[in-house]
Amino acid sequence: MLFPSLLTHELAPYLFDEKTPGLVVNMTDIYADNPSHQHSLYCSTKAGLENLTRSFAKKFAPGIRCNSIMPGPLKFLPEHSQAQKEQVLNATLLPFEAGFNPVFQTIEFILANPFVTGTAIKVDGGRSICRG
Repeated sequence: MLFPSLLTHELAPYLFDEKTPGLVVNMTDIYADNPSHQHSLYCSTKAGLENLTRSFAKKFAPGIRCNSIMPGPLKFLPEHSQAQKEQVLNATLLPFEAGFNPVFQTIEFILANPFVTGTAIKVDGGRSICRG
């Protein structure tokens, strides 16, 4: 979280514009809202970055918009077994490997809509509402 904070503060003077606000988009994770006990440190840093994003949205408005994207299972790693893939997909409302294009589309949406700030957008195929 230290690096995103330092980077945003250092770039803020170059991003600030009241007519066409600058934009910061942080990548967090759906586990920021519902952490996994197996990845406690990772989840806590993503939750912290979510909070930092909203804090910066308040701090830098109206000259800089700050949002986050909370991706879910977009792309499997080569080391994921078929059983692991099936387990994840079975716990996702849209059970397919989407790739990274949905994240790019979300960034395009945020760029095109000047009235979005302080928002976290889940790009997870519905997985975050399937977990218990």
